Amino acid sequence: MKLNEANLDSVKTEYSKATGEATEYKKLFKEKNRIYFLLGTAFWWGLYLYLYLKEKEIFWSIVRFETNIALLALFVGLFFMPVIVYNLMAYKLFLYLKNPEKLMMQKMASDNNGTFVSGGLNIDNEKGMIFHEGSSRYASDVITFKDGENPVRFFKYSIIRGSGKNATTYCYHILIFQTSTSFPHMYLNYKENSYSMSIGEHLSLPLEFEKYFSLSIPKGYHLEALQIFTPDIMARIIDLPFKSDIEFVNNQIIFVLEDVENLFSNFSRFQWQIIGIKHLINLIKPKIEKASWSKVGDMPYVMK
Repeated sequence: MKLNEANLDSVKTEYSKATGEATEYKKLFKEKNRIYFLLGTAFWWGLYLYLYLKEKEIFWSIVRFETNIALLALFVGLFFMPVIVYNLMAYKLFLYLKNPEKLMMQKMASDNNGTFVSGGLNIDNEKGMIFHEGSSRYASDVITFKDGENPVRFFKYSIIRGSGKNATTYCYHILIFQTSTSFPHMYLNYKENSYSMSIGEHLSLPLEFEKYFSLSIPKGYHLEALQIFTPDIMARIIDLPFKSDIEFVNNQIIFVLEDVENLFSNFSRFQWQIIGIKHLINLIKPKIEKASWSKVGDMPYVMK
């Protein structure tokens, strides 16, 4: 995959720069807005005091709104100028603090010759089980690019489980790698994250592996699953700096990365997750492409 170590280091540098600028601007905002407000207010009151003492006719015409519109607008504008400056600075600060993640996702897309689309993403046709969980689901901010001939998508995803006072929102980042070969439905559940999935039939695997993961498959497809989850693959999954649920459905490999809302709040963690995905795909892809799949009797190969 193109999301390699050097690429991620570049993104990290840009993000640090953006957040550093936001921090500095926040300090400037706190220090300067009070000064601007006080100076503007002092100027306004000073001007009115001068008019009261020296130009009482003009002063009272303004107070009584008896002056011409242009002069009245000038003095009203001078009065609100500190407020206008204050809010302009607040808005600029908001943009700095709001957008670093999207800016970095744009950079990730650019570095991978892909595209970034901000905003909501339609997931009605997604096949993964996580896209049918919860009482409410929302996907957004998708990066799309190609790894060789294989399309890759990376996007933010959240689901709400429970209702009322018991409702809880879970945030993830989803990476979907599309292969040229379809395969039976398999779900590898990582036991130590907040998302647990148990569907279909449980396939027993070595105890060392099952300390961390459980594998669900359609009934009757254990031989097909074992073509992928060979001892060397399971050993590498345990050793890799990578922990995530992984779903194999149709021709997609779906990685469910549990994370907080801000993708870059723990960049090192995100970095080793992506590196782990890269290594794992490099290991599994040849096995998938070489395997020969066929439907087992009338047994469905997709779990529900």
